[in-house]
Amino acid sequence: MVKSTTASLDVNLESPYQGTQVSIPVRNIYQLPTAPQYLFDEEARRSRRNLSDNLNFFTGCGYLLRALGGGASGLIAGVKSFKPSDTAKLRANWVLQPSDLGEDCINIC
Repeated sequence: MVKSTTASLDVNLESPYQGTQVSIPVRNIYQLPTAPQYLFDEEARRSRRNLSDNLNFFTGCGYLLRALGGGASGLIAGVKSFKPSDTAKLRANWVLQPSDLGEDCINIC
């Protein structure tokens, strides 16, 4: 609520918290928990992976993704190299033999 008179520039601003009886200590506001908080007990009891487990897991995932990418690129390169006069055995050989792109992709790991 703003009160002002036209004769002077006297302004009286009222606080929105005036008259409230709740006092919150400042230390309670800034004492935040350091451990994760869970809604259910089942989540809190579940064991989690540590750093070395995560490192091994994500290294394996990266290797697997690169291997699949290299295999897919080798398959595409082998299919693109088909000739109309090739036999079925020769076409299978083109696909199964590693291409340079597939080898490079898998050997980066």
